[in-house]
Amino acid sequence: MKKSVFKFLILSVLVATAPIAQGVPLAGLQEVSSYRLTVLGYLKIFSASLYSDASSASLEFPSESEVALKFVYHRNIDRKELVNRGITALEKQFDQSTMERFAAALQKINDSYQDISKNDSYVLRFTPNLGLSLFFNENRVINIPDDDFARFYLSIWLGKSTPNQSIRKSLIPSSK
Repeated sequence: MKKSVFKFLILSVLVATAPIAQGVPLAGLQEVSSYRLTVLGYLKIFSASLYSDASSASLEFPSESEVALKFVYHRNIDRKELVNRGITALEKQFDQSTMERFAAALQKINDSYQDISKNDSYVLRFTPNLGLSLFFNENRVINIPDDDFARFYLSIWLGKSTPNQSIRKSLIPSSK
């Protein structure tokens, strides 16, 4: 009997996480909101969409719900520029000890990025108890199994103190 219950629990976990493991970055989530970054009034940089398993009216950040951010890029971007902008946004929000706490995980995810060509996409998916997965053009690149790191990293765009307040306000309806 104990073996049957154990097998059932293992099977349940595998079935629940299969879409993520197979590289289906938005499976089971619904689009909540979107944002497009345009500079100089006409130069499109990227479009971002927030997905969640929670209703948009109740969505908060940091979240206990499953969330994903999808970025579709409208121009070529060097990975170094992408990584440096992310680090700058985090350094503006967190003290040195917090940055040091997450330094190893931050290095792993930053090392996973690659140069972006027009129409490429990245998805960052936070799944409670599984951490943060990074997908490039629908293929999972890395998973950091640390929920605290996931919330830390997603604060680049969604954090209350993000320097990107226009993105946050557009993506999280309750933050307006």
